[in-house]
Amino acid sequence: MARAPSGSDRSPATITDVARAADVSIKTVSRVMNEEKRVRPETRARVLEAAQALNYRPNVMARSLAAGRPFLVGLVYNNPSIHYVNAIQVGAMKRSSELGLHIVMAEPDSAENAITDLLQLAAETRLAGLILTPPIGDAPGLIDALLQADIKLAVVAPAAARKQVAQVRMDDVRAAYEITQLLIAKGHRRIAMIKGPPSHGASHWRATGFSQALTQAGIPIDPELFATGDFSFRSALAPTEKLLRLEAPPTAIFASNDDMAAGVIATAMKLGISVPERLSVVGFDDSPIATIVWPHLTTVRQPIAEMAARALDLLVAGDGEAEAEELAFDIIERGSTATPPAFVKK
Repeated sequence: MARAPSGSDRSPATITDVARAADVSIKTVSRVMNEEKRVRPETRARVLEAAQALNYRPNVMARSLAAGRPFLVGLVYNNPSIHYVNAIQVGAMKRSSELGLHIVMAEPDSAENAITDLLQLAAETRLAGLILTPPIGDAPGLIDALLQADIKLAVVAPAAARKQVAQVRMDDVRAAYEITQLLIAKGHRRIAMIKGPPSHGASHWRATGFSQALTQAGIPIDPELFATGDFSFRSALAPTEKLLRLEAPPTAIFASNDDMAAGVIATAMKLGISVPERLSVVGFDDSPIATIVWPHLTTVRQPIAEMAARALDLLVAGDGEAEAEELAFDIIERGSTATPPAFVKK
């Protein structure tokens, strides 16, 4: 039997530590701690001995849950856009209140740690299920590991469809295509794009829609006009300055989310480039920052809060093949777009 390491600086034991010491699964430890009957006496004794040796303290919420249907749902996120995270939280929390559920927030510090963190969370709190949001929902091996642990899942905007998992998405490709078409219709021909990080499926979809619109309009795709950020305001600053200092700078920039679009506008102002007179800027999400910056941002309205609410609905729905829903988007035209200046060669 493993003994608890000595030293006052030791981190508290986790359910994973107990499972390893007792040579059982995390789910078995959870059953023992919640006093479920489906555990053999010798296994129960081994788990309790390991827990005592490691001075393990189970989460108090697990002891307070009713013996019937679990009423806790985990909301999992790790996204640099605070506006996106806030909308996800608001949508999930409002719907959970209507359904008589409670939300447990979980923010794994990395995709690598997500599996361990979420298995432990699920075991210690007896969750009804987890809602995964991008990019955590696309972490390699995560969904397989959670399904193997019999954890019910709903995923917001997954990079790939899974039959066993409920999912809610919107058509990012079409939305990016339409907002790029808006720029083309205004006369822009030299259009740049600041993509999101490769870890987000949405980054690929939005770049695809952008490229499709250019190709259909007969506009050559110029690699010089592509840059990459991480969906944060700051990540757009240096790429935008590089784009605007090109010998032939773009007359319009499509940033893959509103935070980065705000960074584009800030950089243009720093360089003395007026928006939209000399540079048109569009974003994606229609988050609060879209109407905080000036001029107000032309953007795609993504139903982020509604996506989180619908994910919760699907999660708590009856058993059977997981459902998939696609929600509608809108193009919101505001003051950050205009026709290109007359002196710009189109």
